[in-house]
Amino acid sequence: MAVEVEFGIPGWPGRPPRRQERVGWSAADSAVVAAFGQRVWREARPAWTQSGWWAADLRPEVREMTLLTPGPDLQQRLVDLVAADRARGYRLGECPHPHYAPNIQERVGVPGSPCACQVVLVAAWAAVASWTAAEADQMVVEVAGATSVEQVLVAERPELGVVCDPAVEELAPALRVSPAGARYRLDGLRRIAGLPRLQAAVRCGSVWAWQAHVVATDLRHLPHSDQVRVVDQLLDRVERRRDQGLREWTLTDLRVQAKRIAARLDLDLTARRRDCHARRGVRLRLHGQGFATVAADLTDDIATRIFNRLTAVAAGVAADSDDPDDVGVPRTLEQRRADVFTDLLLGDTGGVASRPGGSHECSRPGMPGGGEVAVVVDVATLLTLGETPAEIPGCGPVPAQIARQLAADLPWRAWLTRTSAAGTQVVATSPTTYRPPAGLARLIRAREPHCRMPGCRTRAVDLDHVTPFPRGLTTEANLGPLCRRHHVLKTHLRWRAKITTDSHDPPVPEPDPLTWTWTTPAGITYTDQPAPPLDCAPPPI
Repeated sequence: MAVEVEFGIPGWPGRPPRRQERVGWSAADSAVVAAFGQRVWREARPAWTQSGWWAADLRPEVREMTLLTPGPDLQQRLVDLVAADRARGYRLGECPHPHYAPNIQERVGVPGSPCACQVVLVAAWAAVASWTAAEADQMVVEVAGATSVEQVLVAERPELGVVCDPAVEELAPALRVSPAGARYRLDGLRRIAGLPRLQAAVRCGSVWAWQAHVVATDLRHLPHSDQVRVVDQLLDRVERRRDQGLREWTLTDLRVQAKRIAARLDLDLTARRRDCHARRGVRLRLHGQGFATVAADLTDDIATRIFNRLTAVAAGVAADSDDPDDVGVPRTLEQRRADVFTDLLLGDTGGVASRPGGSHECSRPGMPGGGEVAVVVDVATLLTLGETPAEIPGCGPVPAQIARQLAADLPWRAWLTRTSAAGTQVVATSPTTYRPPAGLARLIRAREPHCRMPGCRTRAVDLDHVTPFPRGLTTEANLGPLCRRHHVLKTHLRWRAKITTDSHDPPVPEPDPLTWTWTTPAGITYTDQPAPPLDCAPPPI
């Protein structure tokens, strides 16, 4: 059977696949060539692309773009494609490629129902925008100076002093920011300039420019040498995920991983926590027009425990309000949380928290109840045989000493982990005094504490049957956490998920890490694995 196949050496920028016509190969031969091309592309693909794109239904012009690195060539391809589509009568958000539609009523490749081509084009524009932002940021640093510049006010009168970074006031009007804003931006850009590997990651599209700014800002309290080490280890992990074909990390993922690595590099968390405790306080800010903010500066574990307690009580309070100003208007959870906060501090314990339908014993699904906060700790640390920093889900690393104290405190729930060649997995949860759910549900939420939709970090989740019940059994291998929105999308729209475990030969007795494979309505696949609950790699030398 004569077929048309595409082949070439994918991954070489500027060299698109060539089309060999009528070679007379069978469909099986064509599939082998396609699989080989996909494998080569995945190994050499540009950093801004996702592993599942090559197998998606893409028009040739878009597929060729996945071979290009961010820069002028990719930008020009995007401009030319938009111009060509507009000349043919298509508008932005419409794709001329004849994509497969699941039924005659549903259209693919139109606004609101994107095809794979449109998803890739959006990412390509974002990659070009990030590259352009990196070039602009580099220009700011070069013009203002890579390090702080001091200029003597009057050379003949040195006693008048110097002015620091006079270029700030010159650049501020051009950038449409205040001098203070320009100085803040310059400080951030200099931090990135001092991390050349992070700069390189931005230029190739492995990390977006705005993500790099946030990560560098998070690390500013560390010595520069430690910042370099954290960035190096973070980008090593990013590259390992790319080699495994897993989805690219979101900003939250990057920040969590950087925080964990920093905790491994700087094990003196106890001293830092003591310093935070010494700087505790409560602040009042009056905004005017009857609005004000009360803020408390506390250690992160205590703040998390307080917030969860407020959430648990507020979730059990009736949405109807007896405030004359709010009659007939249901209160949001945020408003009920503020009402509980007010009543508890002002001593009105018979007010909001005791209204009909309210209960101090209620909590949102997937949220720790009452004052409970989970602490993830490995067995060796719990038995004082190790000092691995523990983790409070949604909060971050805590010192081993604090973790042992929290795990021994009844209102806290300890999640125990075990590390093997297969990775670090949650293997058990301790009993809790707050109405524990079924053991299986508790284990699933401990294993994966947030929604498993790619990139979602919502911790208020349902436990979803990945293979719908009754075809799929209610077992550990068939349950996964999904927030309500993504649970609905998976159930009623064409989102598909599959859970597999990494097999080992020979089999290992420890639990294998789970692998989630998502297929979007546009036909793009994303592969992901739950992040290990603890960073149990050997301490850096």
